[in-house]
Amino acid sequence: MHDIIVHFGAPKTGSSAIQFFLLQNRNTLEEYGFFYPEHPVDRNSISGGHFQYSRLLRQGDYGSAKRLLSENLEIAKAKRCTLLISAESLAGQAAGFQKISDEFSVRAIGFYRDPMELLLSSYNQQVKRSFLTKNLVEYCGEVAQRSDSNFGGEVHQEWREIYGLDTSILLYDQKNFDARRIEHCFLSSIGIKDENFSKFVYPDRKINLSYTQSALRLKRLLNYFIGKKPAIDNEIDKSLQAFSDRNSEAAFSLASLLPADVWQKVSIRFGEQRTVDWKRFFPEFDPPSLASKDAAQMDICWTGKYSLSYIALQAFRDQPSICEYIKECLLQSSEDESAEEARARLELAELMGLSIDNSVSDSNVFFNEEQLNRVLGENLGAPGLLRELALAYERKGNYGTARRLIARAREIRPGAEALVRIEARIEKRMNKH
Repeated sequence: MHDIIVHFGAPKTGSSAIQFFLLQNRNTLEEYGFFYPEHPVDRNSISGGHFQYSRLLRQGDYGSAKRLLSENLEIAKAKRCTLLISAESLAGQAAGFQKISDEFSVRAIGFYRDPMELLLSSYNQQVKRSFLTKNLVEYCGEVAQRSDSNFGGEVHQEWREIYGLDTSILLYDQKNFDARRIEHCFLSSIGIKDENFSKFVYPDRKINLSYTQSALRLKRLLNYFIGKKPAIDNEIDKSLQAFSDRNSEAAFSLASLLPADVWQKVSIRFGEQRTVDWKRFFPEFDPPSLASKDAAQMDICWTGKYSLSYIALQAFRDQPSICEYIKECLLQSSEDESAEEARARLELAELMGLSIDNSVSDSNVFFNEEQLNRVLGENLGAPGLLRELALAYERKGNYGTARRLIARAREIRPGAEALVRIEARIEKRMNKH
């Protein structure tokens, strides 16, 4: 029997769901010999688990971390239990955790997620919490060009090198979790038998889902301007998370969201890593085949329940402080604002009912870099190309030509809310001039 079981995540492998489950079943866990210390959760049942350990280790405060561990161990031993700790922020802290626990017997448990799945989930997390403004294609293109140990099994291997056979690496597979809950996988890993699973209480919904694609798009645009008031920024995230938890959208694979050239780059970048990881952790299996990229890049139509106006209305309903904060941020323009930022400001200003006069660009550039990437995409389509041309002419101040182009785009794709808004804005500017 081990003194300590530490679940170190890794990030984006269902840690919040596991932690919420363990927290709700603390008494039942004690009946089976495990003490799980309490920790806070937010209104969406999301937490960092026992993040205090990783925070102290990052600060190099090993004394305080060891005292915290000793306090929890005293309670566990008084209950004749194994101490059970969970924090995905410990993923890169194997050596530090060893320093504070070297006199005890430790077992480490971590979930491994295929780097190709993790890439999409990581992008979502960067937009959600780190104010990323890059689109998915730009992000994946950059990741494919750099060496990044966050994608793959390097952190898992660090735990294994320290704790050897006392390290369990479990495969995080969303498809399998439809048939066998992740909570069941975890209970099995700590030695609780299948016939006892019914003794535990399970949440009636999934915890900490990724944002829906439409909520992610809204947050990415907001990221250009928010980040000034942490408390309200946090409320925006919680509101969009709550919306995503309540509303389902079609799930798109990474292969469907990337153009062929970028998909090929990330496939090459992570292909060898996947082979190495599977040989390390799951030698009896071969890594799943990568999806073939024989279809065009997905062209999502952001209308109806996918529109920014619908998302904002549903997510920020009855939250005037959020709406006022967004308006305040949008009104604070800067002289060195990029074309992408200016476009995001206009789109959000219309959404919030603000009138912002975006100055006409005197640049010799017809298409900015983001527009050029879209135009060169595989599946832009006639309406999309007309839209980009209209926006380019609008930026140049040629509103008549812009109006003709956007009107033709609307003829081809009637009812597209984004095109309606662009046409209304162009007409408004034509009337001013």
